[in-house]
Amino acid sequence: MRTNRRRRGFTLVEMMISMALMALIMVAAAVALRAAESAHSYNAEKAELVARSRGVMDRLAMDVRRSASFEVPTGTSVNITLADGSVHSYSWDGQSPGTLQYVETPAGGIQSAPVTLTAYVTAFSVQEAESGCLFGLTLTGHEATSHASITATPGKSLY
Repeated sequence: MRTNRRRRGFTLVEMMISMALMALIMVAAAVALRAAESAHSYNAEKAELVARSRGVMDRLAMDVRRSASFEVPTGTSVNITLADGSVHSYSWDGQSPGTLQYVETPAGGIQSAPVTLTAYVTAFSVQEAESGCLFGLTLTGHEATSHASITATPGKSLY
């Protein structure tokens, strides 16, 4: 006698193989998503640090270019005297990471309270160069670092 058996469903071996393949695909997807999230986090922090350092360097360069004179009392501070007699002072607190401070003293006036230009400072250097002032700035976040340097010459405009 002949019995007609229809096959219904999957065997246990087929189910185990499909579950193992699905697990491998899920692990690969999780690893790819984690890598993408990590790269995004790094790039966002790097962009923020670059923007901060560029803003500080542009401000320093603008002050030096408008200056009548400048003085470098230490390798981590600079006093810039503008043509109107006001003095703009920039200094790093020496902490790592620390802050870069700015103080303005109007001509014959009272010194302003220190203003923090940026945090995350791990290095700030000021050197008198042949034709002006050389600045170096390093900002370090949790994942990224930004290095910037610029040389500015008194009285010399970029435009």
